[in-house]
Amino acid sequence: MIAGNTWIGIDIDGSGTTGNVVAGNLIGTDATGTQALGNAHGVWIVWGAQHNRIGGSTVGERNVISGNRDQGVGLLGSGAVSNTIVGNFIGTDATGTAPLGNGGVGVSISSESQCNSVGPDNSIAYNGSAGVQVDGPTTLGNTITANTINSHAGKGIILSNGGNNMLPAPVITTVTATGISGTACPGCTVEVFSDAEDEGRVYDGSASASAAGVFTFAKPAGLTGPFITATATDRDGDTSEFSAPPRLTCPDFADPPGVGVEDIQVVASHWRQTADPPYDLDGDRIITIVDIMKVSARWGETCSTKASGLTGPYVTATATDLDGNTSEFSTPQRVLRKWIYLPVILKGR
Repeated sequence: MIAGNTWIGIDIDGSGTTGNVVAGNLIGTDATGTQALGNAHGVWIVWGAQHNRIGGSTVGERNVISGNRDQGVGLLGSGAVSNTIVGNFIGTDATGTAPLGNGGVGVSISSESQCNSVGPDNSIAYNGSAGVQVDGPTTLGNTITANTINSHAGKGIILSNGGNNMLPAPVITTVTATGISGTACPGCTVEVFSDAEDEGRVYDGSASASAAGVFTFAKPAGLTGPFITATATDRDGDTSEFSAPPRLTCPDFADPPGVGVEDIQVVASHWRQTADPPYDLDGDRIITIVDIMKVSARWGETCSTKASGLTGPYVTATATDLDGNTSEFSTPQRVLRKWIYLPVILKGR
C-alpha cells in the first residue's frame, strides 16, 4: 500500500532509470483497495526514465492506482520513452467494478514523452478528467491499445496541443449487429469498442485499414453495444481519440412500429437477468431499471443500422435499368428489429 503522500506515490525519475517494474500494489487506496487514501499523484515516470513497466499480464502484477488527488499515472519529459502501462486498474476499486477515480487524468502523457504503450488490459475508468491524455507537439508515438476505458468526466482519450500528431479518429459509416465498416488513416490499425456512451468499455477487436483508408470489422458472435466507437493507430504508434459513437441497437423489439410500451415490456421481461444486446442497453450485461429508462427515453423512435441514418421503420427499393424501366417496390424490410411478440405485465417490476 503506497498512499497518503503529499506529493507522488512512486516517482521513477531521471536518465538511466530503466528496467524497473511496479507490480501488485495499492497506490492511493487503503489496505482493502476500496477507500481513497490518495497521494497527490499515483505514479510518475519522468525526465529520461526508459523501459519501465507499471503492472503486468497476471492478476498478481496488477496495480490499483486509484483515489489519488490528481493524476493516476503521469509520463512526462524528454527521454521518458518506451515505458509500458499494462493490466492495471486506474480509477476503480480493487474489484475493478466500483468507482474510485483519481481527481485528474487517469494516464497523462506530456512534455516530449514518446513511444510509450498504454495497454493492453488496463481498466481506466471514473477519473475526474480524461481517461488518457496525450499533450504536446513533440509527445508522439504513444500507443493506447486494447484497454477498457469508460465513465470519465472528460473524454475517454484526448489528444491536445499536437499530441500524437492529432491523428484523426476513424469514421464509422455502417453498423450491423455483427460488424462495422468505415474509413481511417491508410494502413492504420483500427480497434473497435462498445460503450454505454462515447468511450470504450468493451474491447471488441481490431482490423486494418487498406491503402485506400477503408476498413471492415466483423465479429460473428455479435458486438456488445449499445454504442460503437473505434480508435486508429498509425505505423508510428500514434493512437487517435475515440470516434463518434453510432448506436448499435435501437430498442424497437415488438409491433407496432416505433419504440413504445410494448418494447418496455420486452426489456422488463428480462429483469435482473444476465443479458447481451439488444436488451442490455447500458452495456453492463444485466437488465435493470436503467435499461427500461433508456427504452423510455427513445419513445416513438424508429430504427436504423446505418450510422448516417435510414429513416425507416420499413425500407424498400426499386430498380431502374439502362433503358430507364423502373420496377415495382421491393418487399419491405424492417430496419434492425426483431419480429417478436412477448406480452408482459409490468406489475411488480
